[in-house]
This record gives sequence, structure tokens and C-alpha cells, in this order.
Amino acid sequence: MGGGSYSRDVGRSSSSGSFSSGGTSSSRAKSDLSQYGLHNDLKPNRVITSLKESPIVIALDVTGSNREFSRIVYDKAPMLHGQIEQQGYLKDFDICFTAVGDAYCDRAPLQVCDFDYGINLDKHLKKLFLEGGGGGQTMETYELAAHYFNTKCEMPNAKMPFFFYIGDEAPYPVVESRIIENVMGETGANTLESKLVFSKLYKKFEGNVFYLQNPYCGRDRDTAERIRSAWIQQIGVENTEKIIPVHEEKSVIDLILGVIAMTSHARTLDSYRTDMVQRGQTSTRVANVDKSLGQFETRVAKKPKQNAVSVPRKRSSRSRKRSGAKII
Repeated sequence: MGGGSYSRDVGRSSSSGSFSSGGTSSSRAKSDLSQYGLHNDLKPNRVITSLKESPIVIALDVTGSNREFSRIVYDKAPMLHGQIEQQGYLKDFDICFTAVGDAYCDRAPLQVCDFDYGINLDKHLKKLFLEGGGGGQTMETYELAAHYFNTKCEMPNAKMPFFFYIGDEAPYPVVESRIIENVMGETGANTLESKLVFSKLYKKFEGNVFYLQNPYCGRDRDTAERIRSAWIQQIGVENTEKIIPVHEEKSVIDLILGVIAMTSHARTLDSYRTDMVQRGQTSTRVANVDKSLGQFETRVAKKPKQNAVSVPRKRSSRSRKRSGAKII
């Protein structure tokens, strides 16, 4: 696995607090994420492995209405990695990025990077194909990604794994056998109910599966409510608080960090707000994250502190700068 300092110049980007079709990611992200077609290294016909205690999977919806979020995640990947490490949210982690589309119409509906760590994450992110497809019917094949990680992801040492979807649509009700065969190369596959697939995913990831839900096409909150209801039908009402609304495009990594910090009991929501302020986030960003994580905080506060991490003393600003986490 890779390691070491993880930093890079992000370039110019806007700080819009609203959803839009573009303009919030950097020019570098648009340039670096320019892969055309499915990269051979990301084909979902292989097994991937993490030997860490806290493997983190981030599944990016790369259909037309969500490509900008993938670029934002690229811009903020050093912050994601750096804050987990510096703040002690997790003790032993690595990250896998995967891309999700619609297997009924897209050329590359599932792309899977290897787990990695530090600056090496960039080489995987640059292989992602932001296809920009999707069928426009408020569903993408999120359940296919769940099936992949149920069957082709090995985490022998996992104690506190995490799985995050970032998207704006709902899963299909079944994973068709022909889709599994065509995309993942499995012969003799059976059609599976998505409820069962997600149930297995939640069990494998110790319940730490989250859907960061963007307003549909960045603006339609009425449709978003119907999509939220469709997700609840698949994952169960007991996981409702794990559907987390996104109120600002550029808050997605702040939300992931907050969920990790609170789940590991390294922070409460209140102390996580302090972390955000100290890393220079605006009052608007802090308020948006607070609004998004409020329901989740209520649930996580009631849970016992199992596998809680010890929180190290914060480094000085000088040592944080040397560690290379770019804060944007």
C-alpha cells in the first residue's frame, strides 16, 4: 500500500453554496479526470482486498447529473485522507473509490479501484471514467455495486469498515442475472432481490453503509423525497438515518468525515463542528453539515462505544501543514 504525504495544488474553484451543473470543482479536476472508457485496471471481474481495520469504500454516481461531485471528491481527497489521519478519526484505514452508473444503458456501469492509501489514491482516481450516462428514470444500478462488494471484496481484518454512496437516484428492485454476468463476468448467476443484496452489504460493513443524497439533478427536492422513500424500501426503516441529505455540493467530504468521526466516537457532532472551524470551513458550510448530520447524531449517540478509537493530541498547525492535507 502507498503512504506518505498526500498533497497537491487544487487550482481555482468556486465556493458556491448552491447546486449547479458546474463551476464548483477545480480546473485541475476537470483535466485530471478525463479518462475515456473503462480502464483495464478498474474492471469489476476481479477480487480486491483490504488488510486494514477500517476499509472505506466511496461509491460515486458518475451519471450525467453527478459528475461534478466526482470532481469535487477528487479535489478534496487529500483533505479526506489527511483529516482522518491527523485528527485520529480512525487508527488503521485505506480507501477504495468505485464508480456507479446504469447497467441497463451505460458502457461502464461499474468501475472498481483497488484499496490504497496516501498519494497513491490519485493514480486510482485518475482512471475513473466519468461517463455521464444514466437512463433518466430516477434509478441507477447501485445494487450491482453492493453485490460486487458482497462477493468480490475481502476484508479479513475489518473491525469498523465504511461504505458511502454519493448519488441522487434510487436502486433498482433486483440485480438481474444477465447484468451480473455481463458486467462482473460471473457465469450461472441468479437474479437477486436488492433488499437481500443490501442486507448482506450492511452486515458485511457492520451497519456502516450510508447514502449521501443530492437533490435530484441538483435541484429537484420533491423527486428527491420519492427517491429517499425508495431507498428506505430497500434498506429498511431501521437504516433511515443513514440516508444523509446533501445541502451543499462542496460539503460531501465534510459529511463523510463527520460520519466517520461520530461513528468511531472520536468526535461528537459538537466537537466535529470545532474541527471544521479549525480547518477553515465557512459558517455556511458548518451550518449545512450540521443540518445534514442532525438525525444521524441522534441515533449514533444512543449506541455503545464499541471499537471506539483513542483521540490523539492535535498536532500544531506547523505539523498539520507538513502532513499535506489540502483544506478546501
